[in-house]
Amino acid sequence: MRHSKKLPLDPFLTGIFLVLFLAWQFPDLASNSGQLPAQFLATLAVMGIFYIQGLSLNPEHLRNAAANWRLHLLIQGFIFVAYPIIAILLLTIAPWGFSSGLDTGIWLLAILPTTISTALVFTCKAGGNSAMALVNITISNFAGIVIVPVVLILTCGGVLQEDSNLREIFFKLIKLLVVPFLVGQINRLLLPEGFVKERKIFKVLSQGFILFILLNSFSNAFANDAFATTDSVTLIKLFSYLIILLVLIRGLAFWICRFVKDSAQRPPLFFCSTQKTLAAGLPLATTIFGTGHPELGILLMPVLIYHPIQLAVDGILASRWGISNHLSSST
Repeated sequence: MRHSKKLPLDPFLTGIFLVLFLAWQFPDLASNSGQLPAQFLATLAVMGIFYIQGLSLNPEHLRNAAANWRLHLLIQGFIFVAYPIIAILLLTIAPWGFSSGLDTGIWLLAILPTTISTALVFTCKAGGNSAMALVNITISNFAGIVIVPVVLILTCGGVLQEDSNLREIFFKLIKLLVVPFLVGQINRLLLPEGFVKERKIFKVLSQGFILFILLNSFSNAFANDAFATTDSVTLIKLFSYLIILLVLIRGLAFWICRFVKDSAQRPPLFFCSTQKTLAAGLPLATTIFGTGHPELGILLMPVLIYHPIQLAVDGILASRWGISNHLSSST
């Protein structure tokens, strides 16, 4: 007699819906202008995630992952070529009637690099190759510092601010990505082997960090009226566009994953290819258009709305993916 296996309740999924509710009801609690130093804490959360990855990641695995240049090229091509093409095709095929500011904001969203931290966390949660994700996160975010301003200047006529601002973004990414990871790698050599292998603690900490980043993202959206800065019809159309874009992008990524034989490489391919960063996107946008741009709020609206939606959707996908892999390995 066969007994069906019941999917266990994932505390991380419960946490996602809880932080969404908290951000909706109490947006001032964790917004950047709220009661907590949320922006500082979110930065610490990003750094904490990369420190944990440096502490838990075997350098030999990272070297092996860096050698797989074909998969890296596929992921980077999806981020900076396939994603923008799909976004523009969807924008031109249907008569959405967006303003020029929203059109530019959607284009900004389409050419952004992948998320700095969540693509890595979701890859790990889905049972994927974290080294592969880390390599592509680093490549795309450093490349994005050059690609995003150049593409916007050529296509939208944006004007860059002082070069020092770009250098600040560059060093900020080094601070958020490279330094914590290297410190974790050094500590890996100094700490007892038993502590380094305590992956359950690392998993809980990483999930806690990502839940706070999600809370901060949604709180900022609600506190800044990102869902009510334009008329309801335009807002509904923008939501519809972003949801369709999200489904199309993830459908294509899932289809491509079918051709990857190594199951551990599918999650980094999926999550690194489909996610778009808000953490790097906001400073890039304010640098390119200037903080005094009269339509800066409109320009940022697509990424502000899209980012928390993708976190919620991909968090659920990563959780179900990880549970599915666990059940498959236990049969």
